[in-house]
Amino acid sequence: MAANRYAPHLYVIPEDDANRQIAVGFEKDYRIRPRSIQIVSPAGGWKKALEKLSDDYYRILEANQNSRVLVIIDCDCDTERISRALDEVPEHLRDRVFIVGTKSEPELLRKTFNTSLEKIGQAIADECFDEEVKLWSHEQLIHNSSEVKRLKRDLFSIVFDI
Repeated sequence: MAANRYAPHLYVIPEDDANRQIAVGFEKDYRIRPRSIQIVSPAGGWKKALEKLSDDYYRILEANQNSRVLVIIDCDCDTERISRALDEVPEHLRDRVFIVGTKSEPELLRKTFNTSLEKIGQAIADECFDEEVKLWSHEQLIHNSSEVKRLKRDLFSIVFDI
């Protein structure tokens, strides 16, 4: 479903289908404000996700102060990938662009927790709402801690219907 462009909203650019499934699970949380999140088609790789951000979404961010963008990538064991990608975001847009991802691949989370990626997305939503850090403390996600703090600070009132 398309985001309501007249209210604060979040676009999600997943690298691949596994990351899309996590985002879908998050979006299904009953506390998520309707039409506050729009998950776009998987980009087909982390480089393509970042290209989609710069080619399509910088312009959207420039035009609409209500817009935020979350890019979900796999770090492929290079956790510095996120900070390097954030460094490429223009300074005046940086506070509305977020990049998170697993240390290697989301499939490892599915195997570790023996559940679907959508259920993991729902658990992430619970942690955001309840301010827990159990899942975010997992070795596959811990490197996102500073980005998660930024996300929670900015997005809580946008996506959660409280």
